[in-house]
Amino acid sequence: MMIDLAFGILAAAALIGAGLAVAYAYGASARNVGRAVPTIHAAIGAAGFAVLIAALRAGSTAASRRMGTAGFDFAAAALLVLALLVGVVIGVRAWRRKSPGGMLIGIHATLAVAGVTLLLAVV
Repeated sequence: MMIDLAFGILAAAALIGAGLAVAYAYGASARNVGRAVPTIHAAIGAAGFAVLIAALRAGSTAASRRMGTAGFDFAAAALLVLALLVGVVIGVRAWRRKSPGGMLIGIHATLAVAGVTLLLAVV
């Protein structure tokens, strides 16, 4: 199913994001992860979101309607689009060589984890 694929791709992006958050938390000496890892994180996250949108266009599954989680996929998509927008802000700040700030990273991570968790309830 496409929703399963979307979850798998977004879970991979979440794992990479967790690694980036740990590197950010260790301080300035550990933040030197380069540009490749955040770019890969963004590309995988955007691909997972695209697959999720395609799955939503295909319709909810009968199993999710029976379990009472039919609206969770749309709520997950809403949270993930907000995480995507905050991620774009983080990317623009990094491109301008400014620190993204812990608040933006925290908001991005919170929205993304909440979205992936809601998606897990559907899968």
